[in-house]
Amino acid sequence: MAALEVLQSAQRATLEFTAPLEGSGDLKAGESVDVAWNTPWELTTLELWRGPARDGSFAVDVLAANLTQDVTTYLWNVRDNDSQDTPFQLRLQKGDQPNECAECVASTSSFQIESAAARETSQTADTTSSTTAAASASSKSALSREVQLGVGLGVGLGIPFVVTLVAFIFLCRRKRQRRQHQIQQLNNVHRRQQELMSDRDLRFSTGAYSSVSRFSEKSYHGPFEFEEEPGKVKPGWERLFGRNGLPFLAAPEKAKDTRGLLRH
Repeated sequence: MAALEVLQSAQRATLEFTAPLEGSGDLKAGESVDVAWNTPWELTTLELWRGPARDGSFAVDVLAANLTQDVTTYLWNVRDNDSQDTPFQLRLQKGDQPNECAECVASTSSFQIESAAARETSQTADTTSSTTAAASASSKSALSREVQLGVGLGVGLGIPFVVTLVAFIFLCRRKRQRRQHQIQQLNNVHRRQQELMSDRDLRFSTGAYSSVSRFSEKSYHGPFEFEEEPGKVKPGWERLFGRNGLPFLAAPEKAKDTRGLLRH
C-alpha cells in the first residue's frame, strides 16, 4: 500500500525547489529568503544542512516539519554563521515513512552564508575603499582643475611672454647690429683720416722738390722780347749774346791808381 502511494505521488508531481533558483549565489546573515517548492507528498519537511565537516558529518536544522501539500512556501530568516568556510544546503524530504527513496529527497546547490562580522568588515572595507576612491577622484578632479588652470594660465600668460621675449631679442639684436655698424663706420672714418694724413704727408714731402724744380725751369711768366721761344734768341739780337747763346757780361772797370795822391 505504501509503495503504491509513492508510485502514484511520483506520477502526479516531482519534489523540487522553485525558489531560491539555482545559481542565486551566497546569502547574508540576517536577510529573509523566500523558499518555494513543488511536492507530490501529503507531508513535506524543510531542512537546512550544514557540512560536510572535516570528519564528513553534517549538521541538520529542521526549518519546518510535516508541512501539508497545500503549503509550498516558507520565509526563512538566515541566521548568523560562525564558520565562513562551511557550505550550506536547503533540503526537502518526504515527511512520513518510507522516505528513503530517490524521489523522496530534493536539495539545492551548496551556498555560503556571510556572517554579520564579515559583512561589517566588508562594509568597512567598502566604505574605506569608497572614501579612498572618492578622495582619489576628488584629488584627480582637483589636480585636473589645477592642470587645466595651469595650462590655461600657461597659454594665457605664455603667449604674451613669448611675444615679449621675441620682441626683446629682436630689439637687442637690432641694437647690437646698429652698434656694430656705427663702430665699423667709425673705423672706416678713422682709416680714411689716416689715409688722408698719409697722402698729405707724402704730398708735402715730395711737393717741395717739384716746386723748386718747376721754379728752376721757368723763372718768368712770359718770353723776353729778344726770345723767339723760351731758350732761343730772335734773329738780330745775336750781338747781345755770344755764340753759346749766353749774354755778354760787361767788363769790370779798372781801378784808378790813386797812389801818390794825398788827401787833405
